Amino acid sequence: MPALLRCALFYLITLIGVDGAIARANEWPNGKFKRAIIIGIDGLGGHYFGNTSDDQAPFLRSMVDSPQACYNFRARAEYPLTSAANWATILTGMTPSDTGILFNEWDPLELDPKYLTQKGVPPVSGRGQLPPTIFKIAKKRNKNIRTALVHSWHWLGRLADENVDHNFHGGNDADHKTARDLIEQIKSQNPPDLSFIQLSWVGLDHYGALDAFNESINESLSSNQVDNAGHSSYWGSDK
Repeated sequence: MPALLRCALFYLITLIGVDGAIARANEWPNGKFKRAIIIGIDGLGGHYFGNTSDDQAPFLRSMVDSPQACYNFRARAEYPLTSAANWATILTGMTPSDTGILFNEWDPLELDPKYLTQKGVPPVSGRGQLPPTIFKIAKKRNKNIRTALVHSWHWLGRLADENVDHNFHGGNDADHKTARDLIEQIKSQNPPDLSFIQLSWVGLDHYGALDAFNESINESLSSNQVDNAGHSSYWGSDK
């Protein structure tokens, strides 16, 4: 993990601790917390993280082990195993068949397909309308709730509408910029009450991990499918 990203994660951990200063009860989640930060890390499966030692991921471990964290390892990838379909599921709570988001080239124009040759299908929530995200649900509950969508993958910006008060794209190879933007938002005079941050810089093509991964596959008699389907050194692709 790059030093700048380690630093950014450290600040996020610190800020989460500050925001969760009110002691929680014996059970979580605790409704007394002032704000929620949802952190999405591309390609990090809960099954693998559950078997990761403190030395291998000290910053993430300290984050999830803090009394402010809510998590479990029961989430499963949705089919099709494309990035867009699965990130949309996380942000909406709907399956890909419900959102109509099936492929990474999905565009809001697919919400209201005009021709049978188009790949998209309208969402069950209504033709021509974005599937309702957590931001829309939060705003429906309280219009004064401030929301933020901060992401390294540009595609996620397609799910931002009037219910997202702050939308920032840091860049696929600039997770530190993405994290720092959220830090600035949290430390501002008007911090978001609900934030979602997505980080991408953990692909197999970084830091020589791809060669070791391919070697392990070549030496295996069989291999289970995981959520890194794709082409060449990229996962989450429908190519």
